[in-house]
Amino acid sequence: MTCSGKCATISTGQVWPTTPLWSSLRITARRWARTKRYTYARRLNGLVELFDLENDPLQMTNLADDPSAAGLRQQMEDRLQELMRARNDQLVPCTSYRDWFDNQRRIVRNVYGPLRDPEAEPDWSMMV
Repeated sequence: MTCSGKCATISTGQVWPTTPLWSSLRITARRWARTKRYTYARRLNGLVELFDLENDPLQMTNLADDPSAAGLRQQMEDRLQELMRARNDQLVPCTSYRDWFDNQRRIVRNVYGPLRDPEAEPDWSMMV
């Protein structure tokens, strides 16, 4: 392996990047739809991923831009939209959720609106 950037050589002579893998991938918010055979993901930055888990269980070959998979891609996108609609979910930047937390990082609201005061007595009525 050759390295372009910060790397370290370990005792076996292999070269490994010293920066975390996730920082080089620029991981962004995403939503998934999955069937027994396929995994489909759409990221906030516009990247779309489609993998055939039967023929590619390690998800190494992205089929999203394969013209022969266009119908499957649309089918999975429709399924993803259906799931997001059912949960009133929107793919937005993480910073859009800042007002969901108080200054102690406790969740104080969700997609349906404000929650009870975190200091209030718990609602035990749902306990059996």
